[in-house]
Amino acid sequence: MVIDGIEIKGIAWDSQKVLPGYVYIHLKKDGSENEAMEEAIKKGAAMIFIEVEKELPKSAVPVKRIVDGKKILIELCNKFYHDPLENMKIIGVVGEYGTVITGQLIHHLLREEGKEAVMFDTRDFAKAKMPGSGLWLWGEILASLGDRMGQDIHYMIINLSLASLQDCSLYGMEFDIIVHTVLAENYGDQEKMAVNNLLENLSAKGIVIFNVDDKGCIGLLESLKNRLVITYGFCPRATLTASSIDTALALHFTCCIQRGITDRNGLEIEPMEFPVCISNLGKQEVGDVLAAIAVGLVYGVPAERMMDIFQDIQGLTKKAKYESR
Repeated sequence: MVIDGIEIKGIAWDSQKVLPGYVYIHLKKDGSENEAMEEAIKKGAAMIFIEVEKELPKSAVPVKRIVDGKKILIELCNKFYHDPLENMKIIGVVGEYGTVITGQLIHHLLREEGKEAVMFDTRDFAKAKMPGSGLWLWGEILASLGDRMGQDIHYMIINLSLASLQDCSLYGMEFDIIVHTVLAENYGDQEKMAVNNLLENLSAKGIVIFNVDDKGCIGLLESLKNRLVITYGFCPRATLTASSIDTALALHFTCCIQRGITDRNGLEIEPMEFPVCISNLGKQEVGDVLAAIAVGLVYGVPAERMMDIFQDIQGLTKKAKYESR
């Protein structure tokens, strides 16, 4: 990538990670810009973008003043890593509870069906205590995808907490499916704004898979009346529901598809019932499994195939403390 005649060899938004020939993008507004610029230049930065209003000190390398650092970061990452999101189906799993298991099940279903997929969790950035983790989330994802060029990845699952939605930009992210699990108990105006921001990034033909058991968020359905919605949960009117639940040796239940679903290939899936068996999960994860089944059906994974995949599945990560119900 060349900017103003200068060859760029990489992108960094942490001055400590700058290497020779990199462009450094300073996103913080905490008065640390002079120190960060000095460090980036010492490490060999070829160019610096900085989001600051005050006069900048003279620099040995070109410095560009910018208004929206997040937008510039995503645009440069997309260009440098050759638009890794192009033609990729992005699945957002949003909630404070249920996203870990749901995301893993979706990832497993797609990969076992031969659909190459990757998964990210916004909490991984927070646990790593990355400064401004939410702000830099998409840059990290794009960089990771860029490193996997040639792997022919067609699906990306992103587990999104409400905190990350409030702290990060969704530039360049067009979601094919948004899965709603369980949102915060105190679902206030800030949380509503964050979720609405996410829904605005749903593609024109995107689908929302909605948990009707999350009573605090039923009002969201009103804003989705012009969208394709697949509901799931224990509510008898849900598109996907469960019956005959048994957890004696493993999680057993009957998945009931109560209304027809059209998959991404245009095939109509008629109402049906089929048995599900998964080890190491309990009744509280039934909703997570139903959400994953809905995604599998949309992407053309037959019910019979999902039955086999679930029965053989191993290695699911148990919910972390922040996800305990």
